[in-house]
Amino acid sequence: MLIVVLALVALQSPLVVDGVIVSPRWVETAPAELLIPEVTEWPGAADAELLCSVLADGALRDCSVERSDPHGDERVVRHALHLSRFFRLEPRLADGRAVEGLKVRLRLKWES
Repeated sequence: MLIVVLALVALQSPLVVDGVIVSPRWVETAPAELLIPEVTEWPGAADAELLCSVLADGALRDCSVERSDPHGDERVVRHALHLSRFFRLEPRLADGRAVEGLKVRLRLKWES
């Protein structure tokens, strides 16, 4: 049985370091039924870290895979990129600044 764990940190005030939101406040995530990949051969335990640009409404775009395990596994990479389109951040940081133009790391982890 495959169990999906999302490493989503939801702290009260997001922290921005070098233009990257490191403690995002997610207002939408991928639907649970999409988290488990629809492939017959999945590597079991896997994870991916994406770096994405953030739009004015908090949606993610231009995501790139910074890291994946198993390294470079196309199934993991494709599924992580597919899921990224469902995630959306709070459009404003705790201090009122807009998230538009910043970047965010999205970490996904699948455990068997």
